[in-house]
Amino acid sequence: MRVRDNGRKVKQAGRKEKLGEGICRAGTDLPPTPPVIPRRPIRTQMIQHVTGTAGTEIRSPQSQIETACALVSVFSFSQRYIFTWWALQREFCMIVFVHRSVTFYLVYLATLLELSLLIRRMPSWYDLIPAHGYL
Repeated sequence: MRVRDNGRKVKQAGRKEKLGEGICRAGTDLPPTPPVIPRRPIRTQMIQHVTGTAGTEIRSPQSQIETACALVSVFSFSQRYIFTWWALQREFCMIVFVHRSVTFYLVYLATLLELSLLIRRMPSWYDLIPAHGYL
């Protein structure tokens, strides 16, 4: 609608743009631009543990910490003492969620400790914990 000088409203000349049509670029023979579809954020999943507590969807800020925590448990799966580390790791993961910046390095150091113990093929420090049974 366009307003004339005397105050009366008059329809503006030209065609109305229908719904679903894109914006035509003036002065070109190019087709109208398609509408932009927003993409969903990418999600990752934790490594599924033997206990069946995983499958939780995690987002990018915590993903490094949680995957490092999962790596520690995966390295401990290769030894006999799966059950002893898993009981400790549950409490350790709770600490990770509270103090993210500090405990990421602690998990990283624990992972290196696990690797060094696997390479030496010697029983690790949690061998002293009484066994609850095999999984």
